Amino acid sequence: SSGADPKTVARNGAGIVVEQIFSHGFFHADPHPGNIFVLDGNTVCFLDFGMMGFLLPRHREVLISMMLALVDRDEARVTRGLLDLSLSRSPVNVESLEYEVFELIDRYADRPVKSVNLGELLTRLLHLVVAYRVQMPPGFFLLAKALVTIEGVALRLDPDFQMVNHVEPIVRRMFLRGLSPERIAKD
Repeated sequence: SSGADPKTVARNGAGIVVEQIFSHGFFHADPHPGNIFVLDGNTVCFLDFGMMGFLLPRHREVLISMMLALVDRDEARVTRGLLDLSLSRSPVNVESLEYEVFELIDRYADRPVKSVNLGELLTRLLHLVVAYRVQMPPGFFLLAKALVTIEGVALRLDPDFQMVNHVEPIVRRMFLRGLSPERIAKD
């Protein structure tokens, strides 16, 4: 669209992907520029649904808790989340994994939370998962790919874009919704 505002498009595109992942558990896993069309009013439309990700409700709940733990810099909760998502039952050195998660989070500790590159952090977390042979649901890798891709697109459109600003409020809202009396009664 010729009258599109890059900052608004960045915000809208990232918001849609985050909402798809954490609210619906069904998301476009390849939101690169060739798969995005912008209509008037900075409306973002995705094209080519050949790569879609799916997360079970239980996996979304664990991921929501993990994302909040990352923001809160709580390595024990992040590690517990990784192990809760694990499909493998082979033994893992939990203490060692937790220490490495602590070191990973600590790399970002001196930065304001809002300036953390979420894609970079998730990619490093995935390297740890692979190194410890923690087998994750396929949706987890697609989720990371989707977030890394849309964050990269958003940063190209708006160099000041901060992905954490778009993830944290949605994740906190979903977390609180999971604690509602109606949800607990339904479960």
